[in-house]
Amino acid sequence: MSKRAVPILVLFGAPGAGKGSLAAYLADDHGFVHLSPGAVLRAWAAGSSAEQLELRAKLDAGQFATDAQAARIVNEAIAALPASTPAVIFDGYPRNLSQLAAWRASGGTGRAILITISEQIALERIGARGTCPRDGTGSPGVGKPCPRCGTPTVRRSDDIEAATIAARFATYRANTAPVIAAWCKAGLPLNQIDGNISLPDLRKLATQIAAAYKG
Repeated sequence: MSKRAVPILVLFGAPGAGKGSLAAYLADDHGFVHLSPGAVLRAWAAGSSAEQLELRAKLDAGQFATDAQAARIVNEAIAALPASTPAVIFDGYPRNLSQLAAWRASGGTGRAILITISEQIALERIGARGTCPRDGTGSPGVGKPCPRCGTPTVRRSDDIEAATIAARFATYRANTAPVIAAWCKAGLPLNQIDGNISLPDLRKLATQIAAAYKG
């Protein structure tokens, strides 16, 4: 019997929409794997093959893997997960049309959730939120205990400067909106949820989402 393919759940949403909180609930409460493509690439590049050494040098120089290379390495990381893994969460990948095309060409498929929120509310959230310096979990308020490990949260450097925040929104609009359109055009499933809900309600929603992946 062939190994079960681990399902993919892609999270789309503007900065401050709640992607990190939803991913944390799915991971902590339901065993989903929150995969960071950047971390996967860095871990893979720690190897000793010629290709790994080449990629490590590129990453150290602030350059990137090719889209096809990144898609292959991410797929290899997913294939190595236990078959019992409920799903893998992508947050921030695919980031643009070329990444989506490479991932699709490598056989990538999955479901997506678009968290919708007004830019004004997202800005207010970003201005008020703290982030765990250990694991990156977001939480309302700076200096409050991280909901996952208890470490006091701090303000992310890119949550401080108004110009930086505005640039993040501009990048989201320019890059992610076309990816969402292409995702839907390809006939891949995408559900929208309201990002204005409270964290307790978001946690309940995570339970409903996880239920769809059981069995």
